[in-house]
Amino acid sequence: MSRKFFSATVLATLLGLSSLAGGFAYAQGRTASPTPQVTLSASQALLAAEQHLPNSKAVEVELDREDGRIVYEVKLLSGQSRHKVLVDAASGKVLSVGEKTADARDADKVKDLLVTPAQAATTAEQLYPGGKAVEVELEHKRDQRYYEVKVLTSQQQKHKVKVDAMTGKVLSAEKKR
Repeated sequence: MSRKFFSATVLATLLGLSSLAGGFAYAQGRTASPTPQVTLSASQALLAAEQHLPNSKAVEVELDREDGRIVYEVKLLSGQSRHKVLVDAASGKVLSVGEKTADARDADKVKDLLVTPAQAATTAEQLYPGGKAVEVELEHKRDQRYYEVKVLTSQQQKHKVKVDAMTGKVLSAEKKR
């Protein structure tokens, strides 16, 4: 193995771990220390949940801590049901699925949406190269539906991006304090 290749591999690994530490710090609400693996993006967690429940539509995802694990909590709708799927942030494995009866307001939330939560996450991540979406939430205010996406940068800065749920355009982007 060449010295350049080895150095590049070590550097890439350190940068990746730095980004993962940020995800853990975000889920904990404090600065990072030794970190468990957070290898999945919000988009990948959404995909895993939707593949597990194929006739459902994801509406929200959030990086969280549950029973000592860092997980993505994905909320989905299908027919008359609301589902909460926990996806391991390291492996992408679906850990649990909960189900409740949906009400009419739930169906109205996702009716006719043209942009998926995964697309909103990708749009927000593009504003902050190296950043990772750690939360996507569908909001409805003043006859406008948009996704509020929280992005954590590799420098552990938090940003909030609003993405129009019909057009995919960025409505606003701001650094959170």
